[in-house]
Amino acid sequence: MLNFRKAQSREKELIKTLTGSTPEGVICFTFLVSSGRDFYESFLFGEENNEVKSIIFDTGDEYFLVYGEDFPELFTRCEKTIMIYEKKEAPQSSAKALEGRDIQEMYKLISGKNMLSFDDERRYVLRLRGVNAGLAAVFGIKKEGKLVSCASVSSMNENYGLVADVYTDIQERGRGLAADCLTAGVNFILEKGKIPLLLCDGEMCPYYEKAGFTVYGKM
Repeated sequence: MLNFRKAQSREKELIKTLTGSTPEGVICFTFLVSSGRDFYESFLFGEENNEVKSIIFDTGDEYFLVYGEDFPELFTRCEKTIMIYEKKEAPQSSAKALEGRDIQEMYKLISGKNMLSFDDERRYVLRLRGVNAGLAAVFGIKKEGKLVSCASVSSMNENYGLVADVYTDIQERGRGLAADCLTAGVNFILEKGKIPLLLCDGEMCPYYEKAGFTVYGKM
């Protein structure tokens, strides 16, 4: 059994090296690059004989294994399916890139709340940093000036881009809006020369397969 501990601030470059090119590693990469000195609070190292064998990323809501194979028994493992977009191009999208306060509206749309929580405010700031670094993007569709559908590229590493936050207001569903936003995210990643992927619950796999994704494995 590995001995797990919090990462240290001096180990940021090591985490970048170990997670910088894998499908699992892309989950944490924008956070790793755009966060401040407290980044190490969200990473756990599993060691054996002073060698890093495993890295866990703590989002605050879930734990993800982003390097290695061992997962600590005291944490509940996130049961997600990794899906990869293997096509070289995607259809055009009418969704627009969002900036500034519009990104806040994305978090409000997804949460169903008029005010953002502390965690959402923190994610908003990190997302803005990611956008400015070219590692993240947010896309949406508005109706009468109100954001009704969205999707984002939440992270990118050397090889992959992660699509997340695919959501449509309940009253606007069934019109293909989420698929349009998803396509915008896929195109953004492809234009960067990287491979799009996403995480989903197993029952959502058929939906994303229709959009061109195939199952890579379990998270």
